[in-house]
Amino acid sequence: MPNSLFKIVDWVEKNGEVQSVARLRAKLLPLTCKEGLIFHQIGPDTNCSNQYLDACRSAATEIVGNKCPF
Repeated sequence: MPNSLFKIVDWVEKNGEVQSVARLRAKLLPLTCKEGLIFHQIGPDTNCSNQYLDACRSAATEIVGNKCPF
């Protein structure tokens, strides 16, 4: 799903604390560089590998404290 990454970041922003997206960005930084993504430019049409999506989902769950629904 191409827009799952955007949905995860949006979910973290809406359900996490004030610095949750910044924490997600920091946690994913090494993988974000490998993917060639610019985190603040993630949008509905951003594509990424399944590995990155899984890492993002896992980090989002850890940061927010609830299972990521995407």
